[in-house]
This record gives sequence, structure tokens and C-alpha cells, in this order.
Amino acid sequence: MEDKRHLSKVEYKPDIQGTAHIKDFIPGIIINGVLPILIWSILKQAIGLSDFIALVATGIPSIISILIGIIRHKHIDFLAGFALFAIVGSLLLSTLSGYGKLYLLRDLLLTAPIGLIIIASLPLSRPFMYYIVRYLMAAHDGKRLAYFKIQWQCSPDVRSKVYLYSFIWGPGLLLEAGVRVYLLFTLDITHFLAISPIVSYSFYGFLIFLCVIVRKMGISIIKKKRSR
Repeated sequence: MEDKRHLSKVEYKPDIQGTAHIKDFIPGIIINGVLPILIWSILKQAIGLSDFIALVATGIPSIISILIGIIRHKHIDFLAGFALFAIVGSLLLSTLSGYGKLYLLRDLLLTAPIGLIIIASLPLSRPFMYYIVRYLMAAHDGKRLAYFKIQWQCSPDVRSKVYLYSFIWGPGLLLEAGVRVYLLFTLDITHFLAISPIVSYSFYGFLIFLCVIVRKMGISIIKKKRSR
């Protein structure tokens, strides 16, 4: 009961709720979009290195970004673990098959499995989206983490939104992965490197927009209930 009273006082604190802004996407766009195509253009088209070497080099910015995050937080969180798995897995696929283009599957080996896990975990008391939302809202902040746990335990509305986010992101990530697989095998490498990030961030932006709509609808319903 005490937790519920505490929750009712701070449920709408903006520093806890958090929102996505365009500026939040800028580092990802540079690391996953701008730098890879620059590296490919320089190493393949200007210097003339092999496709495989140039493609492997396009993943260096992502690897550096992940390693910086690990060093900064002094541990590997689950998203960094997924990203490393995707990079290593795609590198093994391309090496064993001799088809360097498969290395570009590194992002798909991240988003597609996460989408599948999100959907498969829906029957659980704490779906996989719970851990994603907790990470995005609390990250490594102990106070935010404790607050989010209270929200989950005491607020049916928070639990409902997490499940709704699952229905949005699970199929959405699978659809995004399917579109990018189609592009990978229909476009040349240069065009794929240029178009793929646009497709991905367009998908992510739309999915975030849907989540914002769901969140605002939930807050509106809660306020109406309280005003009665």
C-alpha cells in the first residue's frame, strides 16, 4: 500500500518517464549510417580493397561504440551482448560461406531475434519488453531502476503499456528485418549501405511514434479515472 501511495505522487515525473527526441538518433545515424558508407567508399572504391575487407571495416564504428559503452559502464548489458553476438555471427556467416555481403546481416541478426523474443515472451509474467523498457528508462541509474520496479508492481497501466509496446515492436522489428533482407539481396552494396539506415530509422521512428500515442492515450485515461 505504501508503494502505491508513493507511486501516485510521482507517476508523471518527466525525468522518469523519458521521451525520444530526434537528437537521440543522431549518434546511431552517424555510427550505423554515415561512417559505414564513407568507409566502404574509401576502402573499396578509392583504395580498391576486396569486398570482404571493406565490408568488415564498415562494422568498426559499431564495435568501437559498443566497446566504449562497456568500458564506460564497466560491464556488458544485454543490448551490447546482443550487438556483439550479431557482429560475430554475421562475420562467421560471411567467412564460412565466402560471401562477404552476408556480413551486412549484422544488424538483422540483432533486430530479428529481438523481435522474435519479444513476441515469444508475451505469455510470461515479465515479457522481454519489460527488460528493454527498464533499460531504456533506468539504464544504470539505481533510483530510476527502483522507481520503474515500483511502477511495474503497482500500476496496471504501466504493465498494459509494456505489453502494448511488445505488440508494436515485436512484429515491427520482424517486418523491418524482412524488408532489409529483401534490399540486401536486390541492391548492390553501395546502394544498400546508403538506403538501409534510412529504412531502419524510418521504421524505428514510426514504431516510437506509435508508442508515444499509446503512452499519451494511457495517461489521458488515467487522468480521467482520477478526475471522477
